[in-house]
Amino acid sequence: MKTVSRPTFSLRVPALALAALIAAPAAVQAQVDWVTFESEQAAFSVEMPAQPTASKTVTDSFIGDVTNDIFTARDANQKMTVDYSRIPRFALDFAGARTIYSHAKGALLKQTWSKEVSFTDVTTHGHKGKRLVYDTPPIPGKPKIYGEAHFFLIGDRFYVVDAAVPAGDTEAVAKRFLASIRFDE
Repeated sequence: MKTVSRPTFSLRVPALALAALIAAPAAVQAQVDWVTFESEQAAFSVEMPAQPTASKTVTDSFIGDVTNDIFTARDANQKMTVDYSRIPRFALDFAGARTIYSHAKGALLKQTWSKEVSFTDVTTHGHKGKRLVYDTPPIPGKPKIYGEAHFFLIGDRFYVVDAAVPAGDTEAVAKRFLASIRFDE
């Protein structure tokens, strides 16, 4: 009697295909599940990968006490923040936008122990501001971080929109966050 061999079918291929099918929608889902956060008091809205937590700080500065409302979304190795404050009119008249941007840039770099890569003009949805790209020092066991912050002075409202994410593919996440900021008029 002649033996007919049948092709063997490995279960690994279907298992890998099934895993890919499950993972693909999960990856797309992770990108789609962002939340739109709005602050009526701070007059902005932004897309974030998670609902942010709110905090408040009061800083003694060269223009007097400045209150900052800070909205932060964290996820493993990434952090996205919108920092909002009102600048007293006399400070705007006395110091001017250039000085305010410079002080804010210096404070962010000092706070994050980072160094400036570039500081250029940026326009987002018709609002002109400044774009800071910065390097953070490496932390053992953590990925290299890409940092980018946008600064906007709109009337007496000052915003620092900051993203710190693992360098590489996740930089697109930072760009999405930064481009999504909208200011109420």
